[in-house]
Amino acid sequence: MKISCTPISFQKTFKAGQITWEQFFEVLADNHCDGVDLLDSQCYPWFFRNYKDEKKTVQKKLAELDLHVAAYACGNNFAKFAPEAHSHAVGAVINAIREAAEFGAQCLRIFGGHHESSGGEPGMTYAPGLKLVVRGIESCIKEAEKNNVVLALENHGRLPGLSDEMLTIVKHFDSPFVRINFDVSNFQPGIRGESEDPLDAYEKLKPYIVHCHVKDLALELRDGLIYRMPAVAGEGGLVPLRRFAYALERDGYNGYCSLEYEAATPEMTGVSKSLAYLDELKAAAKLIAGGF
Repeated sequence: MKISCTPISFQKTFKAGQITWEQFFEVLADNHCDGVDLLDSQCYPWFFRNYKDEKKTVQKKLAELDLHVAAYACGNNFAKFAPEAHSHAVGAVINAIREAAEFGAQCLRIFGGHHESSGGEPGMTYAPGLKLVVRGIESCIKEAEKNNVVLALENHGRLPGLSDEMLTIVKHFDSPFVRINFDVSNFQPGIRGESEDPLDAYEKLKPYIVHCHVKDLALELRDGLIYRMPAVAGEGGLVPLRRFAYALERDGYNGYCSLEYEAATPEMTGVSKSLAYLDELKAAAKLIAGGF
């Protein structure tokens, strides 16, 4: 496996104007990353300062630091009842496909949508929501094929949220251009929603995984309720990151595991600690897979 990091890991720092994409790339290079995830300019306007003017500069900086584009990411939500809102989400993905192709990204992370209990519209339950997700992907797949960019569906927002839902969607399309962005921690939602063992989910979905997101979780008591909250990788312990790394190496996964840091520890500190832990797991996984 190879290590990457998504700019979401520095979202607060970016929005505060305290880091640029150039500095972000340098942090990743200093922390021995193999690649970087990039964000589409429409859904994440805080990442690029001026997408059109900076495209070539981004590519030059990546080459200078020997970083590869691990994946491109779109922040769409297909689970919209209003036709115009649904069409807007489709348009965002089509725009992101074209941007991804300009950077030579092999896959584009897409979302399905948000269930009503996960920030979605009232009445956006599983059956209507998943139908809208499939309809949205159907509207984008020809553009993906045209640009040779794989749509990598993430388990995010609960539409889809479980491996059976993801597997059914991927098999419905039966296309090499619809695959999975596997977020190992999103199978364990914060307080609402049904949990699934991420390793069980991995075994079902592994033939279709083209990109992974990794982060850790820890239990936290708030107002008498126990929440699963983001943690520095290796310090939470609720997500079986070490076993996941061993499984990936055992199965010959040659894609990227991208850190998506969202914990309370300041981002620069938390990201550096988390990347160091992932680097440790990478070395251990190679040892375990290859034997002593």
